Amino acid sequence: LDRRVGSTGGLGGLFGILQGLGYPLPTLLTRPVGMLLAPLLRPLKLALPTAAEDTAMPRPTAAEAERLDEAILLQLADAVLTADFGSGEPSLLAERFEF
Repeated sequence: LDRRVGSTGGLGGLFGILQGLGYPLPTLLTRPVGMLLAPLLRPLKLALPTAAEDTAMPRPTAAEAERLDEAILLQLADAVLTADFGSGEPSLLAERFEF
């Protein structure tokens, strides 16, 4: 679900309904602090990326040789779920994973 699509301005629940109907609440009540401070933080290169900047950034993907076969991937996913999302068998998780 993409919060940037539609007329609710990324808001959910009652805030989204009111925004969509044209009765928005004050911005200070409906936006996270990072979004409110973005104009001040952007010149310092500390702001979160905008929607356009975020979609323009390439996402890291595994090389063809590093990708798992679908059968192996399904088997590992089943094992992780069976092991209570890996807490029962930490060897199923990535080496750098932390609980």
